[in-house]
Amino acid sequence: MFKTLFDTLKEQEWITIIIESLMIVLGVLVALQVSNWNDERKAQKDAYEILDRLESEVSANISAAKASKEKITLGRESRNATGKILETCDTSEGTKGQLTEAIDLLTTDIIPAFVDDTAGELGRSNQYFEYLSPEFRSAFDAYIVRLADEEEQLKINFGLMWDNHVFKHPDVSFTFGETVLESSFDLAASVPELCVDAEFKRRFGLTAVFHESTDLRLARFIDEASVFLEALAAEQNRGT
Repeated sequence: MFKTLFDTLKEQEWITIIIESLMIVLGVLVALQVSNWNDERKAQKDAYEILDRLESEVSANISAAKASKEKITLGRESRNATGKILETCDTSEGTKGQLTEAIDLLTTDIIPAFVDDTAGELGRSNQYFEYLSPEFRSAFDAYIVRLADEEEQLKINFGLMWDNHVFKHPDVSFTFGETVLESSFDLAASVPELCVDAEFKRRFGLTAVFHESTDLRLARFIDEASVFLEALAAEQNRGT
């Protein structure tokens, strides 16, 4: 009788142990599942937070490109007028001043300072891409390729422009004012002399062409970056 009771209690004890063990295992699995779910939610939240920063970055790059285009546009009338002066050898009053003004405008820094910190971060973090649509990933890839290409080409063009810049011509001098900011370019030769100076005309023409080619590149970048900005907005709406 005691043996039977002992066996019964022992059997019940093992059942309890098994149930408790199963409950512990189940609890651990649930905890892991909750942890994974929280990690996934955080990663997804981080992915869309980085899109917010990317939007600000792309908008800043578009604004920088537009600011550079405005500088180029500001000097266009002066460049065109100077080209006519050199072509027709216009020696009327004020033409020499127009030449120096055009040279001064051609020394303006027209290369925008693009930023790519967030784009680079997103490009290096493959973990985020699984939460983003294929359409956005394709648009993002196109944007970073365009941004890198523009930065490289603008840098190359800018270097070539300065190598051939008109202000390096020996007849381009500098008049110092009371302060550096009050100083200005001056011309050691007369307008009739500059009109027949092939080297001066070549340098002026090349410098002006680099400004116009930069304007075209910036216009293309603005258009393509704006298209990407639309794709980015659509992706942000998808995540809300």
